[in-house]
Amino acid sequence: MIKKTAIEVRNLSVTYQGGVQAVRNCSFSVAKGEIVGLVGESGSGKTSALMAIPRLLPVGTTVAGQILCDGHDLTALPEETLNTWRWRRMALTPQGAMNSFTPHLTVERHITEVLTQHLGMAQRKGRERAGELLRDVDLEQSLLSRYPHELSGGQKQRAALAVALACEPDFLLADEPTTALDVVTQKEVLDTLVRLVRGRGMGLLLVTHDLPLAARLCDSLIVMKDGEIVESGLSQRVIDAPEHVYTQQLIEAIRIMDKKHGQRWELMKQAPVEQQPMTALLSVKSLGVCYKGRYRLLRGRSEGIWALKSLSFTLEKEGATLSIVGESGSGKTTLLRTLLGLVLPATGGVELWGQPLDAMTDEERLAARRRCGYVSQDPYGSLPPTLTVLGAVLEPWNIVHRRGRKHAEGSTKAKELLTELKLPENLWGARVRYALSGGQRQRVAIARALILEPELLLCDEPTAMQDVSTRGEVLEVLNRRVALGMSMILVTHDLLLARYAAKRALVLHKGEVVESGDSAELLERPYHPYTRALLAALPRI
Repeated sequence: MIKKTAIEVRNLSVTYQGGVQAVRNCSFSVAKGEIVGLVGESGSGKTSALMAIPRLLPVGTTVAGQILCDGHDLTALPEETLNTWRWRRMALTPQGAMNSFTPHLTVERHITEVLTQHLGMAQRKGRERAGELLRDVDLEQSLLSRYPHELSGGQKQRAALAVALACEPDFLLADEPTTALDVVTQKEVLDTLVRLVRGRGMGLLLVTHDLPLAARLCDSLIVMKDGEIVESGLSQRVIDAPEHVYTQQLIEAIRIMDKKHGQRWELMKQAPVEQQPMTALLSVKSLGVCYKGRYRLLRGRSEGIWALKSLSFTLEKEGATLSIVGESGSGKTTLLRTLLGLVLPATGGVELWGQPLDAMTDEERLAARRRCGYVSQDPYGSLPPTLTVLGAVLEPWNIVHRRGRKHAEGSTKAKELLTELKLPENLWGARVRYALSGGQRQRVAIARALILEPELLLCDEPTAMQDVSTRGEVLEVLNRRVALGMSMILVTHDLLLARYAAKRALVLHKGEVVESGDSAELLERPYHPYTRALLAALPRI
């Protein structure tokens, strides 16, 4: 029997500078037409194993073992030959898709550059093909002329998929390809990806921390822990009859998390309705944000692209929470940036602690921001790459806000936060750029936001890169601060997370609030078709 074309990884070990061994003696294969899921907690070595295949690990990394494709050992190929293999035989969508674009090139230029360089396609035909690729990943052709900063996080990830598929590779290596997407868009993109993989006979290696999603899509699963493969096999067998204790713990964590959601839901329904104080911590009145052309902000004008339309809501003082749910591109991140005064509204306004934001002096606005914490959607772009983990957490304490306290006090607080967020102590002195997985970077970003003890925390997808076990740990850290009086607005595409994190929720769709109210009631009896579609798309085991 002739064996199908496959990538075979044999006894792979990856050791970074400093002696940190991320992968130990791993062996697996991905055949054409097969979808293989590589799952495990944050920091388990999934990304290191995937990036070793196209040889894209940092300089100075030691790789042992063999990586074979059609009998060719990729570890022995010269760089110029490997460049051809990277696009025409195998393509990659990296975990930090938001930062994989060249900022001064349009989406069209990113795609056509790949087509002309690797397939020799003419520019005119390349532009036509670029439009087709965008349609394949459910993006409008009008986005071809946009620059990366003009796309939402989810749009960037879908555009990265289009770039990866441009040369119709035999294999696609996808590292968390739907991290920033809402569940509806996630399902649409993944269904499109599966259709393309099946239709073209491609092989797909899907790295994800989302076990229910992997179980739904993948033919087989590989479970990693601490750099080693602890279990592998057909997806249904791994889910129904897990053999290794770690796999059993992962599945049990999902059930426990769902049980906690249900318990908190019942408590929310039984809790008395709080009376709103005379002066709200945050008040948003008829807020609208409009862009035109290259995202030039407009004030009091009707033409242009409306990112937000007539939003109004309030947030009470001391321990009030609000979840904001919506699809990619619905305006969630724009809303958070507007609340901080980083984006100017076209209509309406924002009041912080009873004072209009646009009426504040620069000093007053800075003082108000110091009372707020912000966790960005993108931990790859928001963390200083040259600092150590401990240095990145300490930076707001020592430099940005200059609170005048001793360095030792800030250092102690930073270490306490990193311990509470369960970031291994052996990583505290490591550089952010090289040492951390996506989920670990998110926990550093949260510690960085909490070190100044904010009164109001604005979180943009704070657990998108966390596996199910660490997601619960992060939420408990945030909930403990809320119990002590911190207020929080949490932006998420995860409806279960929205229900668990906050008593109130808003559902945003195309810049407008389509549904709002008690999060338990809203998710138990949604009336808007979009909210019902979000619920129906949730992946389950």
